[in-house]
Amino acid sequence: MNYLTAVSLSWLVLLCGCSSREVLKPEVDIAVPETYSTTPAHALRPPTEWWTEFKSDVLNQIEQQVLDANPDLQAAAARIQAARAQARIAGADLAPNLGFGFGVNHQRSLMYGIPLPGAGDGVESKHTTWGANLSVSWEIDLWDRIGAGARAATHEALARTAEAHDAANSLSAQTAKIYIQLLENTLQQKNTTTLLALREKDLRFTQQRYQRGILSHDHILAAESDYSAVQQSQAFINMGTEQLRRQLDILCGSYPLGQLTLDHETLPALPPAVDAGQPAELIDRRPDIRAARERLFSSGAQLQQHEGSLYPQISISAQAGTSTTDFDRLLDKNFAVWNLAANIFQPIFNHGKLVAGVDMADAQQHAALYHFQSTCLKAWAEVETLLANEQHLWTALQHSRQQQTLAQQRLTELRMRYERGQGSLHVLYNAESVLLQAQSQELSNHRQILETRIDLYLALGGAFPTAVTP
Repeated sequence: MNYLTAVSLSWLVLLCGCSSREVLKPEVDIAVPETYSTTPAHALRPPTEWWTEFKSDVLNQIEQQVLDANPDLQAAAARIQAARAQARIAGADLAPNLGFGFGVNHQRSLMYGIPLPGAGDGVESKHTTWGANLSVSWEIDLWDRIGAGARAATHEALARTAEAHDAANSLSAQTAKIYIQLLENTLQQKNTTTLLALREKDLRFTQQRYQRGILSHDHILAAESDYSAVQQSQAFINMGTEQLRRQLDILCGSYPLGQLTLDHETLPALPPAVDAGQPAELIDRRPDIRAARERLFSSGAQLQQHEGSLYPQISISAQAGTSTTDFDRLLDKNFAVWNLAANIFQPIFNHGKLVAGVDMADAQQHAALYHFQSTCLKAWAEVETLLANEQHLWTALQHSRQQQTLAQQRLTELRMRYERGQGSLHVLYNAESVLLQAQSQELSNHRQILETRIDLYLALGGAFPTAVTP
């Protein structure tokens, strides 16, 4: 064995030792229970299009329009197309590259000083050369460098697809929550209008009693303040309603005119309790977790790609063709030329660039694993929190309904007393206001529990619409 061979083999052994990195798997090193800590009784799995549970044709139409026309989803679909094209580009070098060439060369030359009879100032020469060739080149992917790059690009495309599904889920949830908020605002507006009329009556009644000397001026100021506060609330509700209508237009990809017509006069009933399944199922159901997992796979393939760059690159090339001054003989095999070549290239010294590339890819792979684990933990926390919150909000809703019932009973008794000549009209007005405020609180609690259910649908993975997949 000569000196050069010994040095080459020693260098290859060193490279092999530097590239022995482990490809990480998507694992979470914690004990995951078989069920969630809060498991409702009589729970059902929601349909894929979970918003249909709210029984609103208008909401169903809006959701479909969002999935079809939202510009953010269209941009996500375009990013999927670009990622898939990049995956095809990365895998193209696994196959041989074949090319065909055709050329013609017309040349005129002058030769001087040649002692030929009649040459005069020089001899002119013209000729045309025709050529055609077929070339093939192929890098033999012995160390899986090209294949690993293709796998990395494929996993990146799958991650983009999962992210597009996640964006669709988020927009569907945002659309449903805006619709629910818009319904509540419409109902709150009716309550506020009624309350404003009561405050106005109370203000007039207070003014009359002040003029008769029964009440002091501070009672008028208090009544005017209450009336003004309701007017302020009414203005804010009107402003919020217009903003919500325009937000729905934007989500649908339409000009924000804010002219949506609702099809409900009450908030939707709460759908049946959700069967959340097992926590381990969330890894396959949630698109953000799937995206993190695909990026981990992609980073592992990139590590293998960088490791493959440490080894020799082996390629072969071949070329065959013809070259002749007679076009009719362009396909004549007697004028054929060809060559066959093989090449091997081994990096020897690049100031540690390739080894640093392996170190970088390995660090990025560990970062992708930690991101995957963090995404799983946050997802489980969201489901656990929302399942518990729904029960707490349901309890609060029951109390607000009880409060509303009590306020109604008190108002009924005060009216009966007033009709018998007992009691004050001012007290009666206040009791009516308390009832309206209890109704307003019940609407708010109802809306919160519906929004929590929407968030729970989203936390469990939402729908998987095909509209974002090109």
